[in-house]
Amino acid sequence: GPRQSPAGGRKGVPRDAATRGRSSTISGRVVPRRYAAPVGRRLAVFEGKKVVELFSGSARLARSIAQHGIDCEAWDIIDGPDADLLALSNRKRLLRDMRRGRVVFIWMGFPCTNWSMARRFT
Repeated sequence: GPRQSPAGGRKGVPRDAATRGRSSTISGRVVPRRYAAPVGRRLAVFEGKKVVELFSGSARLARSIAQHGIDCEAWDIIDGPDADLLALSNRKRLLRDMRRGRVVFIWMGFPCTNWSMARRFT
C-alpha cells in the first residue's frame, strides 16, 4: 500500500524510523536519510518508487526532489556505517531495490572541494 507521509506533513522531512524497514538511527538521524514527498504533491506514477542520491553530502537534491512529489533516499559515509557503500550489506540492499524496480533514478555526487568530509576516509 502507499507509504505514510512525514510527521506533520512538512516538506522534505525524513520519515520516522518505524516506516523505514532496516534503516538505523545515528545521532538521531535515520540512515540512509529518506525524504517523503508531501501529501497532496505525490506523483502517482512514482508510487512505491524512489530516487537515490549517492554520496549525497547535504542531501539538497534529495530534499528538493521529494518536495516535487517523489520519495528519495540519500546515502553518504558522513552518516555512519549504515550509509557506507563499501559495506557489502548496504550495496546488496541498494541493488535489491534496483532489481525490484523500486529505484527510478540514481544521482551520484562528487566531492565539491578538496575539503569534503568524505575525503577523510580515502
